[in-house]
Amino acid sequence: MFYPGARRLAVTLLAALATVALLPTAPAAALPVQAKWPISVLLCKFLDRPEEPKPPQFFKDLLTAEGLGKGGLADFVAEQSRGRVALEGEVHGWYTIPKTYSQWRDEGWYSRNKPKDCVQSAQSQGWTRPPGSALFVIINTAEGGIGRASYNSRENRIIVLDSTAWTLNRAAFEFGRLNGLNHRLSLFLNQRPTDVGNPYDTMSSSTTHFPPSERFGEGAIALAAPSLDELGWLPGWRVTTLGKDGVGTRTVRLAPIEQPERPGALMVRVPYDPKRPDRYLTVEFRKKTGRSSAIPKDSILIHQYQERSWPTLLMENETNPTPVQSYRSDGVEIKLDSVTADSATVTVSTDVTSKCGFEYVPRAAVAGDNACVTPAVRDSTAADNADQPNRLDAHGACRWGYVYREITPADVACVSPTVKYQAEQDTAATPTRINVAQHVWGPNACKDGYVWRMADDSDYVCVSPETRHQTLDDNAAAASRWTDGPAGPKSCVQGYVWRESYVGDQVCVTPAVRDQARADNAAAWERVKES
Repeated sequence: MFYPGARRLAVTLLAALATVALLPTAPAAALPVQAKWPISVLLCKFLDRPEEPKPPQFFKDLLTAEGLGKGGLADFVAEQSRGRVALEGEVHGWYTIPKTYSQWRDEGWYSRNKPKDCVQSAQSQGWTRPPGSALFVIINTAEGGIGRASYNSRENRIIVLDSTAWTLNRAAFEFGRLNGLNHRLSLFLNQRPTDVGNPYDTMSSSTTHFPPSERFGEGAIALAAPSLDELGWLPGWRVTTLGKDGVGTRTVRLAPIEQPERPGALMVRVPYDPKRPDRYLTVEFRKKTGRSSAIPKDSILIHQYQERSWPTLLMENETNPTPVQSYRSDGVEIKLDSVTADSATVTVSTDVTSKCGFEYVPRAAVAGDNACVTPAVRDSTAADNADQPNRLDAHGACRWGYVYREITPADVACVSPTVKYQAEQDTAATPTRINVAQHVWGPNACKDGYVWRMADDSDYVCVSPETRHQTLDDNAAAASRWTDGPAGPKSCVQGYVWRESYVGDQVCVTPAVRDQARADNAAAWERVKES
């Protein structure tokens, strides 16, 4: 369903995003992922190792849509994306690589030839890689326990898995990697990020609290809120950005990430650096249930975005590696108030709402003057103040050519008319220069010239402003284009088709608009703003 308030929210965001397009953001790593996700799986063996340890059906159940209802990757993706993404694809093989295992191994595990050998063997028997598909290359032996190698880029998404990595946990991890998520780390307070991993996110597969899996070895814990956010799987109205409305302290009810149907926010962003909208903390509530059944207990998690482009989980210390349950630093305070069976309540505060943002600094022309100006203007203001004795006539008034600055009624500093005008302009512009929180949009901010499409409340695909207006118009007209038909009560009237911008998008549009939606989905990665 599309979000009923999306059109109203879009009008507000359209003007705001025109401003944010000019502002610095964090480097883009992941991208919004929705609709059908094509995958191709190749099974390969060696001249001297002809064994086929698992039948092709095992990999169909693990890695493709045939695994729906069987505990495979398709179930994990459908659950974590709230049904917005559906896997599609096929499994091919077993193919024989025309090399012995030792010949293949001696080229080096991370050699670019590793996937090529299997791909060429498949191509020689008629296989063709579907356009835009991710490729899983499966080899029938263990490669020294390494398990996998990634040959991942925006143009060529390939993963090689050996027999030690045929697990749901590894499949979920690689799905995230193929969509731009980085390996998740933890941060012991007052230290740099460590390699201990983040045991509360499947994107740290080596140290995760694995839930049980009946068929596929290690299960996959739920993605943490920052990972869900980067993939575009958190509805905008379920994310609270503290300070965006100018209020620097709030008490927020959090619903469990594992139970998004419960009321409450799923994540809170807390900006802490007045100069950088890409530096913020996140707060979420994790419940010991479902995919998180192996975590020690219900708790909140606090992640921090800092000099890296990905979040780190804040932990107590090496002797007590548990998630912090409170935080106080950098003008931010996060306090856990209570935990119940279905929610947690936190009080969060930040002082960025009262500080000048980006390159701006307080002018400090007179006591209490907090207008935000450039450092050059601040320095010239201080120089004007210091030069006052030379600008007064014998009667204590401003000499010819100077006027009273009048930043406040009591401000009788003598400055040039140009400086007075500049002071008035800076004072008027201060509301747009203060409080970096109003410019925090999260990891899917669009490049200049693009805005979120907003086909529904989780649609962060970046499109042209014209396409978004078309999207909102189509949403508004949805009911008038539905009719009872072969596909049920939301069949499209003649001349229209489902838009399918995400799985379940049944808004009826012209075929040209559906084609545009598919093209925009395919281009999503290249339109996310990078630093």
